[in-house]
Amino acid sequence: MEKLINNLDNFADSTIKNSILGKTFSAFHGSLKVNLNIQKLFLKLLLLMPYIILCSLPLPFFANNRLGIGIIIAISLIIIFINLAINRNLQISFNTLDFTITIFYLGIIISTFNSYFLKESLIGLGKYSLLIISYFLFRVILYNTSNKEAEKLLIIQTIIATLISLFGIYQYFTGTPQLATWEDISFGDIHTRVYSTLGNPNLLAGYLLIYLPTALYLSLKKYNSVFYNLMLLLSSFFMLTCISFTGSRGAYIGLGAGILVLSSLFIIKAKKYTPFIITILIFTICMLFTFPIFRERIVTIFSPWGYSSNIFRLNVWSACYEMLKDNFIFGVGPGNIAFERAYGLYMKSEFYALGAYNIFLEIAIQCGIISFLAFISILIASLSKLHILFWLKKQRFAIAIFLSIILVMTHGIFDTIFFRPQVMIPFWFLLAYIAKLEQDERGK
Repeated sequence: MEKLINNLDNFADSTIKNSILGKTFSAFHGSLKVNLNIQKLFLKLLLLMPYIILCSLPLPFFANNRLGIGIIIAISLIIIFINLAINRNLQISFNTLDFTITIFYLGIIISTFNSYFLKESLIGLGKYSLLIISYFLFRVILYNTSNKEAEKLLIIQTIIATLISLFGIYQYFTGTPQLATWEDISFGDIHTRVYSTLGNPNLLAGYLLIYLPTALYLSLKKYNSVFYNLMLLLSSFFMLTCISFTGSRGAYIGLGAGILVLSSLFIIKAKKYTPFIITILIFTICMLFTFPIFRERIVTIFSPWGYSSNIFRLNVWSACYEMLKDNFIFGVGPGNIAFERAYGLYMKSEFYALGAYNIFLEIAIQCGIISFLAFISILIASLSKLHILFWLKKQRFAIAIFLSIILVMTHGIFDTIFFRPQVMIPFWFLLAYIAKLEQDERGK
């Protein structure tokens, strides 16, 4: 498998660099001559942008207004172009993930201009463009930064996710008012579902699922201070607790999938981690019996026709299946607005939806078969690379990224919060980090 991945990486690098876009980029790279101090200034600005982007995501005023995040990413794009133009030493290479993400984006463009809802699709194309730009921004920055600086980014994100979790836990115990009808109307005993600063419990759960494996990884690293490791372990505990208080059943299923994957990996290959797995299982069981919201929300997962949100999803999926059959090749057009316009033609009475409540189904419906297959290829390439990095190269952070992908994709089978910047941008960051791990190996 390792040889195949390396061959695919070489093919991707060669194909992109020899393309018209690649040759244009090569001619542009380092084409401007400026003072060395100006180069250093813009490089510092570039290295600052990931902190600004990732730290802005959970801020309350960005919960529903995504324009601010888009502006930050657009500014970052301008800064990265300036750096590429004035700094020849800024390195860049391409791999299989870059290639498949490029194909994914090309499929979105094709879908846009084949859509009956062109205006709405252009808006969706703009949103996708900014989110995908964030991936290539992270790729360039991580590739040109030190391991210490890259790890600092992970620690800062973990601290922010911990603070978001603590606020969510506070909401649970103080009984925060619910901002929307998230509870099943057939479910008599209404419980508090926390949403912290993100304004939506499912979005909060998806956001924390991204960072939970990173916090666990950092807590197991060998630092000089035991206190530091304990604080990071507490961060994992707070995130897990807050996820349970969101009442997000998709997140619970994602956690279950993550525990199964972790158990199968470590119990078979690394038995010394078995006590760690057992600790997680005991904690989950304790949560099940201690907090009613956790126990009762899990019970509803296994009653597909007994609760309104389950019935709702089944009816939405049925309508979406009909949409997919009619728009299999090019899709209806990217973005939630184009989806809404098309869904109105297929929806069942009283089951209006803003999305497909399944990210795989939604990508296929919105963007067509090219982007769908490219997205599947992105996941396969990512998981394959991480498998090699962890088992053969002994890169421990690879398993954390592997778990984040499993958690978020499993959650995404039942929800579409993946398309929100608060989830997709950290997801792209972790995929960009894979190249950083590979770079470390090749540099040895």
